[in-house]
Amino acid sequence: MGKLKLFTVVLSFHICAALPSFAATLTWPSGDTGHWLTPLAWLDGATPTTIGTADQARVDTGTIYLTTGNTFTSTSWLYLGYTASTNSVLRMSSANLTFDRLHFGESGVGDLIANSSYINLTGGVFSLGINNGSSGNLALTDSACAYIGGLNPHPNIGGSGNGFLSLENSTMTGFKGHYIGKNTGSEGHLDLTNGSTLSTDSTVYVGDSGVGHLTIASSNMQSSSTAVDFIVGNASDSHGYMTLSSNARVSGYRQYHIAYSGNATLNMTSGANMSSIRNITNIGYSANTLGVLNMTDSYLWDEDGGFNDSNIGLSGNGQVTMDNSVWNVARWLFLGKESAGEGTLTLNNGSTVNLGNNCFLGYNGAGNLTVNESTLNTPSYLHLTDVAGSSANLILNSGNINIGGQLRIDNGGRVRLGGGSANLNMDNKVIVSTSHVWEHMIDKNLGPWGHMGAAEFTGTVYQGTGYVKMGVRGGAVFTSSNTFYMQVGTGTGTLSYETPLPSTMYDAPAVDTDIEGTTKDAISTVLSSANQIGSLDLSALGTMSTTVSSVAAGWAPVANVDSSLQRNGLNVLLQLASGSATNVINKLTEAGYEAETTTFSTYDLLFKVSASDLVNGTGYVIFDFRDIATGVNYATVDKVMVCPRVGGSFFYTD
Repeated sequence: MGKLKLFTVVLSFHICAALPSFAATLTWPSGDTGHWLTPLAWLDGATPTTIGTADQARVDTGTIYLTTGNTFTSTSWLYLGYTASTNSVLRMSSANLTFDRLHFGESGVGDLIANSSYINLTGGVFSLGINNGSSGNLALTDSACAYIGGLNPHPNIGGSGNGFLSLENSTMTGFKGHYIGKNTGSEGHLDLTNGSTLSTDSTVYVGDSGVGHLTIASSNMQSSSTAVDFIVGNASDSHGYMTLSSNARVSGYRQYHIAYSGNATLNMTSGANMSSIRNITNIGYSANTLGVLNMTDSYLWDEDGGFNDSNIGLSGNGQVTMDNSVWNVARWLFLGKESAGEGTLTLNNGSTVNLGNNCFLGYNGAGNLTVNESTLNTPSYLHLTDVAGSSANLILNSGNINIGGQLRIDNGGRVRLGGGSANLNMDNKVIVSTSHVWEHMIDKNLGPWGHMGAAEFTGTVYQGTGYVKMGVRGGAVFTSSNTFYMQVGTGTGTLSYETPLPSTMYDAPAVDTDIEGTTKDAISTVLSSANQIGSLDLSALGTMSTTVSSVAAGWAPVANVDSSLQRNGLNVLLQLASGSATNVINKLTEAGYEAETTTFSTYDLLFKVSASDLVNGTGYVIFDFRDIATGVNYATVDKVMVCPRVGGSFFYTD
């Protein structure tokens, strides 16, 4: 059985336009419980057969039953909960009911519970929770069916009151449109569960001017018309909430707007699948809206090839987070299309975005793309910013971005490659830029060019008038090499750049056409002697530390690294002159180090270097507590010490 949910709040007033005249209004006795077809059960001596075409039936306080084999047909109106502060219930079991118009919760509370039954609406209006303070509920269970016909019913699930419609293993067809949360102050709920199907042939509004909730689990919602839309959060004062789970499917609609002029949240999990005919998905459509899409193990795609563009943050704020999910976009994808738009796309845990054409980050607004162990495929260009004043951030931590055309970085664009498994692959090997930031982050122990992430281009790479910045991922690193690389070619690739590396941390980069016996071209850079803060030696206690004065970036060689002697790894201790130890620890943790505060001597924190990170010979301690884009310091150091770990404890010596 479906579970009946009742809602009671004070809401704004709404009433239908003009009421027709009736031959009679037949009323169920207040508080009575009885069968619909019981002779003389209704007031005024009415029998069920006297409820004629021009009559209306009202149930205020009481319970009525229609049971196995019972059929009642009328071309009139049925009201449940007509009067304020009343509560009425109609229960159907294996029965049939036909009316012209159905109002559940006109001003009071009206519930219809239909089990294995059939409901037929032949005429104009279907509404749940019509007026302020009302609540209307319809529950279809156990293979129940409902047909909502007529020319223009415009069903309201929450007109100006509260409305609740639930289908459990049931079917509803013929809706001319859904308003779930129609007017300001209303709240509507639509639940589809356990193999239910809801078919519509008009635009769906989840939160029209009120609050709308749509939940679909193991069920389908589909449009019988390819010319209608699906809108979550329609008007400026609305909010729409939508949850798809357990292989739920929404299909057949022309386009989706998640936060059209209001706010909206869409959560998709466990095989949920949503598709559009024209491949238009707008998340954060209008200014001052917030659209949020969270996808986990789910799919978003177009069924029919598509010919339009999708937007994350068209003029509003759009936020999309994908976890092990797939989004197929038939044409272009914009993140931050208009000047007021801001679009953020985060790909996690094996997610894939497949584009049919270009991808724009910050076309005229702000675009942000982060890739973690995932893939973005575009057969054409990837543009970072287009119109003056726009901004874009591309952060490829791990995974792949495959570009069939150009990677174009204009003013305001920023690229960061970090993590040794980050790969940026392009077929048309051109970087056109005016003033961009191309960042490479040193990772902790992933090999010579693995430290930087790999930007692999198989042809000529042109870097225009922009510049490259390199920085230590997490703020500090222990490595076996003082040389780092940005890989830019595989055999035939060459690098053209006009601006040298503007960093005081490293010597000027150069092109190396033979990295460690390979034919890979790269920008290579060596730690600058001007930034060496001293020399450390693990063989003598007095040379394990070095003192500086408020240094934000520096490095020191560490002699006599011996993995057999330092079999438990090393501790690197830092005494901060400024900045937050917690902030630095968080950054070190992100880089894969164990880090913690310490009360030993005057040191503020330590990070642990595992034995697997050690290579016999000379190692290097490197720290860089400058924001890589702005150069602003977030911490400075007065003292650095390196010492072996002994057992599970620390060995400290000044």
